[in-house]
Amino acid sequence: SAEDAINIIKSKFKIDNIKIENSLSDAIDIDFSEGYIKKIEINHAGGDGIDFSGSYSSIDKAIVSNVKDKALSIGEKTNLNLNFLEIKKNNIGVATKDESHVVINNVSSNSNLIDFMVFNKKKIYSEAYMEIKNSNLYNYLLDDENILIVNQKKLKNTKFNLEDHYD
Repeated sequence: SAEDAINIIKSKFKIDNIKIENSLSDAIDIDFSEGYIKKIEINHAGGDGIDFSGSYSSIDKAIVSNVKDKALSIGEKTNLNLNFLEIKKNNIGVATKDESHVVINNVSSNSNLIDFMVFNKKKIYSEAYMEIKNSNLYNYLLDDENILIVNQKKLKNTKFNLEDHYD
């Protein structure tokens, strides 16, 4: 009945082969930490699948499904490298925001309301950057002055009202 199933704060971590199901809020919340996740599966979370803030991390194989908010939420100057991501039946697949830098290699996406979002939520941060390699183009929302690159092609911004998609 805890808010987050796992919360890592100001720590170094290594997670190897974990499965989290039916989390009340976020499955994993990682704040201002540095580490590595190898093989993670998340199914049914009431908040985010994995929520990063101010962290430096890498993930090798993540499968995230049936998440009410974002499969991956990446913010506040987080640097994340991810190899192999499967996102399905989530509200939002990957949200990169607030001066974060994300590189994802090999993505499979199915039945998400929005697959990718790149934007600024907090005015104190500059643009966010997301690069997706070796994957098909999915639906996305890209706010002004932020960067989304898919298979070496820089995408054009889309016009959207952040309040319609994010609280």
